[in-house]
Amino acid sequence: IANIHLELDLVSGINVHNADILITDWSGIAFEFAFGTERPVLFINTPLKIDNPKYQELAIEPLEVIARNKIGLTVDLDQIDQVGQILASFTSDFQKYHDQIVDFRNQYIYNWMKSAPTGAEQIIKLCHQ
Repeated sequence: IANIHLELDLVSGINVHNADILITDWSGIAFEFAFGTERPVLFINTPLKIDNPKYQELAIEPLEVIARNKIGLTVDLDQIDQVGQILASFTSDFQKYHDQIVDFRNQYIYNWMKSAPTGAEQIIKLCHQ
């Protein structure tokens, strides 16, 4: 496939942040990529890794599940032949995906790009109490 680069070493993150689109499964890199670059993620639906088997008792859908179709799209393994179409839609509908990602980020991430000063202000307030 033309113009595809497979990145196996994510330590530096340089190539990841230069990418137009990220393809992943359930990796947390999806949040860093989408929120940091405001570019979409294609999620391959694989079995969910569950660290807490009792999570369903809470009746709360995990953010990782909710986010998948807000910061990108998902594809099942048996529909992998549709990846080309999905990637093309990311390109042709770039602004739509960009806006969805920014809206989702603004809804769930507090103090975006100013968390350090905001946190420092709160610590200073606590020190003066």
